[in-house]
Amino acid sequence: MYTTPDSQLSTRNVDWIKYKEILEAATDTQVPLKTTKDVDAATAKLMRLIQFAAAEASLRRTSENPLTASRRPPPPHIYHLLLVKRSAKTLWNLTRFLAHKTALNRANKELTLALIEEKQELTKRELAVLNSSDGTLFKKTKQLTKECSDIPPIKLNSIWYSTPTEKTELFSRILEQQFTPNDLPSPIEDELPPPAKQDREKLG
Repeated sequence: MYTTPDSQLSTRNVDWIKYKEILEAATDTQVPLKTTKDVDAATAKLMRLIQFAAAEASLRRTSENPLTASRRPPPPHIYHLLLVKRSAKTLWNLTRFLAHKTALNRANKELTLALIEEKQELTKRELAVLNSSDGTLFKKTKQLTKECSDIPPIKLNSIWYSTPTEKTELFSRILEQQFTPNDLPSPIEDELPPPAKQDREKLG
């Protein structure tokens, strides 16, 4: 007798506390189940929600993304706002209700403001620990006052052109040499009749 293999929600380790929080925040228990169509639609939504929660709660290995592994974890209030936003986005994707869209916009705004405040606070703490004795103040000052050159200089025939005026004149000379018209006879001009007497008088 053939038996189907056991399916898995995720091949990684799962943070079950986070999984539970996502399900509790996104599950709508007030869905009407009066007809077979309602039951099928609610079942499909629940399956998508379970898959989404399992994917979000999966613990990724550090070898999969070494860049994110070295980052500092977000503060608790940022993490909470992120969960609220994800839950609101899940509800909006599943239901497309206007109220859920409003909740998603509000969650996005709150998370954005919190991230801005957190960045400003980190900058304040970073500037507060600068000290002239250990060189941190000098390094930060040099970093902030360093001029960035978006357009590098041009070197032609062992000569460097750095200012905008020098570059403009250089391009002007190069384009003039490349696009000079050839001094070739034109068959159209040879076929034209000579100008009339009145035209010659006007030209003269």
